[in-house]
Amino acid sequence: MTTIKDIWLELDEMQVFEYSEALTQSKEELNILFESPNPLRFQSNIFTIIHRLKQILNFSSFRNISPKANLLIEQVEAIAKNKKKAIVFTQYDVNGMKKIEKALEMNNIKFAVGRNGVSTEELKQTLDGFYDRRDIAVFLTNLKPSRININLSKVPYVFNFDQWWNPVTQWQNDDEIGIQKLSTHL
Repeated sequence: MTTIKDIWLELDEMQVFEYSEALTQSKEELNILFESPNPLRFQSNIFTIIHRLKQILNFSSFRNISPKANLLIEQVEAIAKNKKKAIVFTQYDVNGMKKIEKALEMNNIKFAVGRNGVSTEELKQTLDGFYDRRDIAVFLTNLKPSRININLSKVPYVFNFDQWWNPVTQWQNDDEIGIQKLSTHL
């Protein structure tokens, strides 16, 4: 059984300010790009703008915590207390992996990390340690699910900390995971 929960949260005041500023700047950039005769230039820049805005939805660049991170910590604490495990996917490094790591550390939640660039053998060792150690509740990664063979009998909770801009990518990721328990999109 799969349960998917999409949770909508309010931004904190720093995120609201930063998002507003980034949106204003992005509109100015788009106006300049509209005047450009090169459609590829517009297309490549629009994705940069989307990613910039999406990262602010995770965290303000001025803070290491956010409403989204607070909810994740709350959920993960309950999972750890019940001796279960979770995997947390994020597509971003600074406003994803690094700040989630800090939030987990600040709340004394033990976790393992699988980063882009890690060798297949290192990833396997890290996952095996995560599965085997009862004290590690979270596997945090910015890897695509196809790179990870998740044992859902050992990891019943999957969190997508940030959504892909293209929902097809999200659906493919969920299919690759083979989610059978709970998937929470924050």
